[in-house]
Amino acid sequence: MAGPAMTYSLVDYADVQGLVRFGYGRMTSASYALVRVKDVASAKAWLRAAAVTNAVEQKPPPTTALQIAFTAPGLTKLGLPNSVMKGFSREFHHGMSSKSYRRRFLGDVKHNDPERWDWGGPGREPHLLVMFFAEPEYFDSFVQSTKGNTWNDAFEDVIWLGTSNLDGDEPFGFADGLSQPDVDWEEQRQTPCKQLEYTNVVALGEFLLGYRNEYGKITDRPILDPDATNAELLPAVDAPEKKDLGRNGTYLVFRQLEQDVRKFWQFLYENAGGNLAELANWERKWSAAREQAILWCQFKLNRSRAQTHARLSRINLPTKMIQPESAALSAHIFAEQTRATAISLSDGPVR
Repeated sequence: MAGPAMTYSLVDYADVQGLVRFGYGRMTSASYALVRVKDVASAKAWLRAAAVTNAVEQKPPPTTALQIAFTAPGLTKLGLPNSVMKGFSREFHHGMSSKSYRRRFLGDVKHNDPERWDWGGPGREPHLLVMFFAEPEYFDSFVQSTKGNTWNDAFEDVIWLGTSNLDGDEPFGFADGLSQPDVDWEEQRQTPCKQLEYTNVVALGEFLLGYRNEYGKITDRPILDPDATNAELLPAVDAPEKKDLGRNGTYLVFRQLEQDVRKFWQFLYENAGGNLAELANWERKWSAAREQAILWCQFKLNRSRAQTHARLSRINLPTKMIQPESAALSAHIFAEQTRATAISLSDGPVR
């Protein structure tokens, strides 16, 4: 981790992928395409042409959005040198399943062992995660037009994960996303943070690379010597003579989880002694607690309603450098990957 930074310029929203700022909750149709690069030249051409949605505010808001993330094997496949890859955090370039200690740390053992995963296990890592968001009436045509005629030449599909609109609830029926952070885009928060009282504001560096986090540090990312291939990259704020490959990017964790709703409610029923009246009483208490939580969030955040975003870490990501021919290959967005089965979509931050 680098030491405390000097003076920071304002964030260039055109260089940040929109998901980190908006959440796209009003776009209730979404699909996550996990793919491997089939042909490097075709993949680079598709990426150069991809209209990735940035974080610049639009009025009215867009009806569709495209976001892209890369895994470490994906960046390597597209030609990012190993010397540059080493600049990323160890968790990113090691991945979730390659090291036994990582598996133990994440609880990916026994029936959760990566060898049992549908995707993302050893030898089955995708190279890219392409995220499609749209309002329902625009979704199908948006996906087809975005894929274009070269998608099948460029990529091999690993799996497409769809979503369901649960109207702000998670799969078990409870309100989702009540506690969302307020990103300090203006960098007014003092770091290292010594504040003890409650606040919903979080340092920008907890979300975007190249900025101070809550400890006043800057997260690991590749810092490059300037040359013709990285001329468009922004300078590193803690080393202005260098180029910052990660600035305005983020690390995105993407895990597919299996949730057994029937067993959950069966467990509650059994622990209520088979007493439906008692179970209904629990439900009423939870419902009341949920309403209190919503009111509490509204009071604390001074919002007209609680802010939420997608269950699947639908946050973060940037737009510049979708030019894989250079050393600056779009490594702004990075994805770790894993497994499983039920994705739900809930509301995004209020726009």
